Amino acid sequence: MHDLKPVEPCQIRARQERAFVELMRRVLETNEFYRRKYDEAGVPLQRQVGISDLSQLPFTTVDELVADFAGSEPDGSNRTHPMSRYIRRYRAPAGAAVACSFDTAESAAWWVECWSSVIESAGIERGQRVYLPLDAGSLAAWGVLEAVQKAGALVEAAIDRPPEEHVEALRAGRADVLIGSLQAVEGLVEASKDLGVDSEELPSKVVVHSLPVGVSLGAPLRRRFTRWHSACYPVALDHHIGVWGYGCGRSTGMHLHESEFIVEVIDPADGSAVASDEQETWRGELVLTNLGRPGNPVIRLRTGTQVVLTRQACRCGCITRRIEEWSSLAS
Repeated sequence: MHDLKPVEPCQIRARQERAFVELMRRVLETNEFYRRKYDEAGVPLQRQVGISDLSQLPFTTVDELVADFAGSEPDGSNRTHPMSRYIRRYRAPAGAAVACSFDTAESAAWWVECWSSVIESAGIERGQRVYLPLDAGSLAAWGVLEAVQKAGALVEAAIDRPPEEHVEALRAGRADVLIGSLQAVEGLVEASKDLGVDSEELPSKVVVHSLPVGVSLGAPLRRRFTRWHSACYPVALDHHIGVWGYGCGRSTGMHLHESEFIVEVIDPADGSAVASDEQETWRGELVLTNLGRPGNPVIRLRTGTQVVLTRQACRCGCITRRIEEWSSLAS
């Protein structure tokens, strides 16, 4: 289910309920990390757990995931299946909060579906040319390549080139769309300026992922690419969570990928649920549960990100909530 399509909230809730029940069934049977965590918290392990039970489950923190990996190397204990079921292991760059994550064939396909929502939202389709600058360990390569191909577009992936070479490749390949990290895309913007490249020779759309928390999601982000006259589509993703938010190009902020994630907003001081105000706006810490990665899940993960969410109507017709503002609680 792609969140861009106008569906009723009850349909998304039904999808979440089915996926969460199945996720918890698997986790409570064989996931050592969460079985131990819930046993210590007194959560019954021998019954069906649904969304109505969510508030009874303890939060997961990044510190817990880090400590588990450090204490159970090389793979940690947050695994629901035998290692023979996993096909991909991602080791994050030095300094990342969570060191590694795993995918089965099932969750690898889920990454593609999540990216497909981004591709659909950006209007990427058959006949368009997409340029994808990657470094050797780029997370974006996982899912986005297949999602672009699934949409029928032509994708050119280029690995470990300097920005000037990327710009020349964009011109030579007549790319319609650029998909890259904020750092990579800004490097290309500066290189195009130095090379004196005309904006008509550059992509008309830029999909920007790996945004640092706190980067403005409105006009200031779009102004970074003013010289290119390109429409900007921000994407929020983390290797241990998934692709959980994306911009539609028709409003500020990012839509939450609520068909694939359960989204909560809590008071960071005491962990209590935050209710919306009269304008259907929520303010508090973002908590995420990914539904498509049962082999290496995060359940009620406190992200440490302060958000302002809204359900006010969007011009794209999407009914999921949007992040209007975000910042790090640590700051």
